[in-house]
Amino acid sequence: MFVVRAPKGPPIPLGEARFRVGGGVPSDQRDRPGVLRPVSAICAESLDAVAAALGVSVAPGASRRNLTVRGLALDALPRGSTLLIGGAVFELTEVCDACSRLETAIAPGAAACLTGRGGVILSVREGGMVRVGDAVTVLHRPAT
Repeated sequence: MFVVRAPKGPPIPLGEARFRVGGGVPSDQRDRPGVLRPVSAICAESLDAVAAALGVSVAPGASRRNLTVRGLALDALPRGSTLLIGGAVFELTEVCDACSRLETAIAPGAAACLTGRGGVILSVREGGMVRVGDAVTVLHRPAT
């Protein structure tokens, strides 16, 4: 779990955070009322694929996403899916495209490698505590 406190600031690791409805990750630049993209998440497997394709090591937090999950294909879930992560419930609101900042944060070619698997945007539906290592469970998957 990471926060980025300024638009071009470094990712800062967190061991735990209490999420609240209407907010993002506490102390993150997007943790404010009305923000459209409060929480971002990416699959660890997507980052593993980038590392393998580019022959580089991808540092934790290099994707600049708040949450990294393993074992769940986030990008394959439809909008409106709800996830239980630790003690908080999140709704998947949109796909998060890979941006050009990944070219310097990871390596040249990273954004292209992450096309179609750059992660998702989540909103907090029910607040609660999330800790690194918490399980991620799909509570609801809308029919597509």
